[in-house]
Amino acid sequence: MRLTTYLLGRILVNGGLVLAVALAWHLATIHTASREASVRAATAMQRILELQAVGLSQNAGLSPRFPDFYPVTRVERPDGACVRLLDGGGRQLYGECRGHAGGRDHVPAWFGRAYAAVFAPGQVERRDIAAGPARALLEVAPAADAEIARAWRETAALVPWLSVLVAVLCGTVWWSVRRAVEPTHAIIGALNALADGALETRLGQFRWREFARIASACNALGERLAAGQAARAALSRRLLEVQDAERSALARDLHDEFGQHLSAIGAQAAALRLAPAGGARDDDLARIEHSAAHLRELVRGLLVRLHPWSGERFDLAEALAGLAGERGAGGPRVSVSCAAACTTLPVDVAAAAYRIVQEALTNARRHAGASAVDVVVACDDDGLTIEVGDDGRGAAAAALEQGFGIAGMRERAAAFGGDVAIAAAPGAGVVVRVRLPCVRGAGRATAP
Repeated sequence: MRLTTYLLGRILVNGGLVLAVALAWHLATIHTASREASVRAATAMQRILELQAVGLSQNAGLSPRFPDFYPVTRVERPDGACVRLLDGGGRQLYGECRGHAGGRDHVPAWFGRAYAAVFAPGQVERRDIAAGPARALLEVAPAADAEIARAWRETAALVPWLSVLVAVLCGTVWWSVRRAVEPTHAIIGALNALADGALETRLGQFRWREFARIASACNALGERLAAGQAARAALSRRLLEVQDAERSALARDLHDEFGQHLSAIGAQAAALRLAPAGGARDDDLARIEHSAAHLRELVRGLLVRLHPWSGERFDLAEALAGLAGERGAGGPRVSVSCAAACTTLPVDVAAAAYRIVQEALTNARRHAGASAVDVVVACDDDGLTIEVGDDGRGAAAAALEQGFGIAGMRERAAAFGGDVAIAAAPGAGVVVRVRLPCVRGAGRATAP
């Protein structure tokens, strides 16, 4: 259902309720006025009769008659009301009914039944009259049909005006609501544009504070999406650069190490064909064996660099020790401390930890200017904690956050619900802390 349709329905319902309440209040006012008129008439008639009784008891010189009913009948009373005077035995002494001035009004039966059920018109007002030892009872009985007819007549005259007033009020409210919700079209259009990839879409300012807050949230969403897209593009470029660098490093190793040793093996094998049996030939064989052993170690190192785990088995401590051994010329000394409990980690978690440490060591070797790097890996029931700290030149933490290496570490940690924290200051080194929670419940999919 559209919001405007729902609001229109609510406005109409509320307008109907207002009209009903206004009519109910008007009918209650009519009944109250009729009731008060009956009370006033009964009170005035009682006073007249009591004055007559007092004059009779005091033998006033005016020789009053009791009861003199003529002045009683002249008292104003509700339309159609009957007046009766009863003696102590309940016998009617006098009585008079005033006709309904409105004639025979056509009142719908449903209205008459509803009015009678709610207000109970025609209630009799009774007053005791004392005339010496004698007692009399005055009754003023308003005509229920006269009150109902008056209520219907006034209601029928009032309903059209109230209906017009309520209709105008509902129309004004509806117009105001339509004007107020107009910004929703712009907001929906902006969200659709963001969904279609137009991340530069922004909303302007709106008059109403609620819509202004929604627009601010939409603009912030667009900025985050654009920033995330830019970060993904940067990570993709960085991935390509890392792949190219890794391939170049492999090519250099293959050219420098494999080429040199294979050439030496070839030359030594050719020399063996020409050399006579003896000590020189044994020396050549030893050199060939040494070159072959060196090539095996080199191939093993390359395989570890490319894929440090095999199937469902991954010894994190052994893999990190291999990383620490790749010091290189002039590189910092790397020490690794890996808790024994970390040997039971799932393969995907251990591989992610390995790649995070590898990236942190790469950053330290290339940019920190450090002489020593300490790697500490600990495991407990809540998860895995990694800390890589160096004694290098350090930097502002905000500047380090801009690097692609930190972004890559955050991506890997976020895949397991973890986080990465950087503690750094100029001249104080850098400490990278990584937390991977609940790693023992992680899956065992192979990580990249």
